[in-house]
Amino acid sequence: MSTNITERTLEREKKTFINFCKAAEAFLIIMMTVSLIGIIMVFTIILFGAFGLTDDTEYSSKEFFFSGIGGAIGLVGVCITLNFAVKIFNRLKDGESPFRYDIADKIKGAGMALVGTGIFGAVLEFAGGILIGAGVLVENDMTSSLGLSDFMIWGALILAVSYVFNYGCKLQQESDETL
Repeated sequence: MSTNITERTLEREKKTFINFCKAAEAFLIIMMTVSLIGIIMVFTIILFGAFGLTDDTEYSSKEFFFSGIGGAIGLVGVCITLNFAVKIFNRLKDGESPFRYDIADKIKGAGMALVGTGIFGAVLEFAGGILIGAGVLVENDMTSSLGLSDFMIWGALILAVSYVFNYGCKLQQESDETL
């Protein structure tokens, strides 16, 4: 009798997990769409400012151009990461073990995308510091910190999770071979 209850409980948990994966995938697709719209908006504002198509001096300044590029880079990194997350949940909703090499690879890809975005952002911040020092840019809220270095921290954490999943894949493979 206990085995029957355990099987029903496992089946219910599996259905709940599959439904969660479907909902997470849908939410991430919406977030990715919003991020893509944000990228288009930022590039449109940058282009309008760069070609002097706006009367607002804030949007036509060099500082806005510089911070707008940083914002666009951040949004591109978020879109790439969300794309990996959508693929992960798409694979998880089949109800099989989450410890598979393709899922570990997708987690690693998401981490690498965030680390790459953070590195690119750090280079952009460094270049901004040089331009501020040279007097080309004026230091203000737009140029002082783009916040892209946080991407490196989150990327490193996700990379660590990918290595845990990779180890879990090896354990899963050994368990499957033993049975």
